[in-house]
Amino acid sequence: MFAPKVNTYVDGEISRVVMALQNQEVTDEKYDTLLNRLGKLHGMRQDEKPDTVSSDTIALIAANILGILLIIRHENVNVISTKAFSMLPRPR
Repeated sequence: MFAPKVNTYVDGEISRVVMALQNQEVTDEKYDTLLNRLGKLHGMRQDEKPDTVSSDTIALIAANILGILLIIRHENVNVISTKAFSMLPRPR
């Protein structure tokens, strides 16, 4: 989730295209070609990134763990004859 940023080949190519863009005039047709390549390279970099866990999912997991701990604590202090875990939401 918090992996260090790794400098890949794609990042090097992006830097090279950006440097080439700085040397071109906006009106040149090579400028448009370089912009298209830059867009493709950014797309490739997005594909390389690992999927991250959303904050909503982390909050849901934390709330479920807290609920389990509270139920276990309550069962240790006050004996419950039924199964309290049946109240928890089922995994999808």
